Amino acid sequence: MSKLKLTILTLLILALGTVVSACVKKSINNTNSANDNANVANINTATTTEEIDTSNWKTYRNEEYGFEFKYPGEWVIEEKNSDILFWRNIEKNQEINYEIGAPLVLNIKKIDSRSIKDWFNKEFSNRDKNFFPDYIETTIGKANSLEILDPLNIGGCDQRFVLIKKSYLHEIKRHGSTCDYSNELFNEILASFIFID
Repeated sequence: MSKLKLTILTLLILALGTVVSACVKKSINNTNSANDNANVANINTATTTEEIDTSNWKTYRNEEYGFEFKYPGEWVIEEKNSDILFWRNIEKNQEINYEIGAPLVLNIKKIDSRSIKDWFNKEFSNRDKNFFPDYIETTIGKANSLEILDPLNIGGCDQRFVLIKKSYLHEIKRHGSTCDYSNELFNEILASFIFID
């Protein structure tokens, strides 16, 4: 065989080997990706079907502002100024660490805006456009509300919902640099929120 034919044959074999290798690798990656997606689906299914036992929950009722909602029975409530703080797993007479923040805070304040979107635009009007939050329209207690998606909330489990009733802003905040309790538990608390007037 001539040297030229041998070189061409060698190059063809190398090219064919590269193509076959790439096809095998792509097939393995697709299989792994499908397995990963199946695992994620299983995790999501497992967490969303988990039943939360609310049999020992208490009801917080506020006659002044006309609302109520349920919360886990072992949580401790503290009313401080216009904040209603819900502390998880605090023993009686235990010192509260205010630096870490309560895992759940309900803040109520009088506002001029009658519309949530007006309030949102006023609240964040001075914010740099690169850090301007977004929102998702939702409903809590049969009232229109917004979930604020703030780019300055980095990591953790911070969530913030706002709704307006009779010129009062009701702000429900979930705090935590670590996820102190599950999304399902927080959603169950939100789902129990109703206006009583």
